[in-house]
Amino acid sequence: MKCDRRWILFLLIPLAACSDDNGARPSPDTSSPATVQDLAVLDSSGNAVTLTWTAPGDDGTEGRVARYDLRYSMSLLTEADWSAAMPTDSGIVPKAAGLVETLTVADLPDGTWHFGLKTADEVPNWSEVSNSAGATIVDSAPPGPVTSLAASMTTMFSVQLTWISPGDDGQVGTASAYDLRYSAEAIDEQSWDRAARVQGVPPPQMAGSLESYVVPGLHQGTSYSFALKTIDNVGHSSDLSNVVVGRTARWQQLTFSHPGDSAQWTGVWEAAWSPDGSHIVMSASWGDSAYHADLYLISVNGGTPIRLTDEPGYARYPSWSPDGTQLAFVAPDMHKIDALWTMSPVPGSNAVIVTRGNPNVALADCAWAPDGDRIAYSVVQLVGTPGVPAYACISTVSVGSGAGQYLLCNYGVSGLNWSPDGSSIVFSSWYSQADIWVVPANGGVPQQLTFDSADDLSPTWSPRGSRIAFASDRSGNSEIWLMSVTGQDSIQLTSGPGEKGRPAWSPEGSALAVLSFENNTTDVWLVRWE
Repeated sequence: MKCDRRWILFLLIPLAACSDDNGARPSPDTSSPATVQDLAVLDSSGNAVTLTWTAPGDDGTEGRVARYDLRYSMSLLTEADWSAAMPTDSGIVPKAAGLVETLTVADLPDGTWHFGLKTADEVPNWSEVSNSAGATIVDSAPPGPVTSLAASMTTMFSVQLTWISPGDDGQVGTASAYDLRYSAEAIDEQSWDRAARVQGVPPPQMAGSLESYVVPGLHQGTSYSFALKTIDNVGHSSDLSNVVVGRTARWQQLTFSHPGDSAQWTGVWEAAWSPDGSHIVMSASWGDSAYHADLYLISVNGGTPIRLTDEPGYARYPSWSPDGTQLAFVAPDMHKIDALWTMSPVPGSNAVIVTRGNPNVALADCAWAPDGDRIAYSVVQLVGTPGVPAYACISTVSVGSGAGQYLLCNYGVSGLNWSPDGSSIVFSSWYSQADIWVVPANGGVPQQLTFDSADDLSPTWSPRGSRIAFASDRSGNSEIWLMSVTGQDSIQLTSGPGEKGRPAWSPEGSALAVLSFENNTTDVWLVRWE
């Protein structure tokens, strides 16, 4: 039998009607939780306040509220200024009505703080502001002591210090000031007041940050002790940091050129340190003509220079082989064409040509590779306007086979040096402005390291490969500077009379040989850190 759908619908209508006797809907919840009346300070210590109160109910005093909104302000909290008060991220889950609640508010600045509380149900319906509870915060925790103070770089008249910043309270937060001091005597709590205070130290960064500061105005060749204390905003001072000793470099003259007449320059052109650190080889004009130069050898402890060559023209740009048994240098051959030569560092030794240029090419700035297999040098093509270089290139040549390789051209090369691992060559370029560049030793795209408007010249890598020394007039006078291998963190090393140039590292990195021009003469000076 077929089902009559109308009959089924007729049966269902009375059932639907019976589901609600009067058709009324539930009334919405409009009852707010009870207002907290017993908010109180349970404890106040350091920069934290612990509050307590009795949990109200969802509707008046019954049930459980859904959440709390606890706020604080420097003034009494009312409905009018509630929105301007500082909220807390309590994360507390309300308890059942009538149970005791506690909450700690930490990291409060000094001062008198007023706390208020509102509660809400699930709608949410909010209660009125609770009674006010107040507490006065007095910072009693001193900053943590610095334990990582280190002397990262010393110059003739300054020491660069680094450390990790502590916090305002122990190792948390941000302190207000540093009290950095130095002394020629050892520093401890008893001698702290006698130490000289450094002015101008920037305020601390957030706890855990790397700090750096250069202490200026020191005396050359002097050992200093450095220490610091950290101060918070209420004047609490940390314990004394670890004490570090830094010794400024000393300036020592090695050669003593005799001044020529008013029109005659005399002195040293270039200098290079022997691999064993005992001697320096240099190209010098100490004869009748400034255009005649020979190679000389001198002990790093001073004395009379020993003449190694007696060329009719000039011998310049000396460079040691890594094993110290040979010297490379540039000098003209019998046809007055520039050539790259090698010889033993002994007077009267025969020199051998490794490669030569041509009548329109000048060679310069040779440097022996750390592995001893190649020598890098610059090639200057002299064409066009007489005396004006059209371009300059960096080339390398195999010491054994004489096979050459151009690395780059048209960069106006002036001064070059290998990285200690032999992977790169640093050089100065006058392509636009005299800046410092680095290029892969097997060729590639060069990278510019300095970008200032000064002339940055004669770069040389430190033996450990962490620093580059170079000459620059960025301070107004040509001085020796140090920078990282990426061109950052430049710091002036030398200062004083004379134009400084052509730095050369000692093999262990504890000294630099520097040329200083003054009174129409150029001499070798040593910057020593030991």
